[in-house]
Amino acid sequence: MMIILSNVGFSASKNYAVVVGVDQVAGIRSGLKGASNDAKDFADQLRLRGIEPVVLLNNQATQAAITSAIAGGAKADQLIFDFAG
Repeated sequence: MMIILSNVGFSASKNYAVVVGVDQVAGIRSGLKGASNDAKDFADQLRLRGIEPVVLLNNQATQAAITSAIAGGAKADQLIFDFAG
């Protein structure tokens, strides 16, 4: 996996990020491997740029949790949303 993030726009505004990675969900056989690791890698790249993301992995990534996390960024200048799954 390659992650490329530009620094353009990150320093001049208030950023908010939600990163979701879903390999497996209770009761569902998916066969996915690595989506949660991809999400963790993306979150690490955001942290290197001074953005502390909300990270939701696997069973944490419920509709309610994702909706609540996105709503938390209502006052941000930029909302970054990443989904791996």
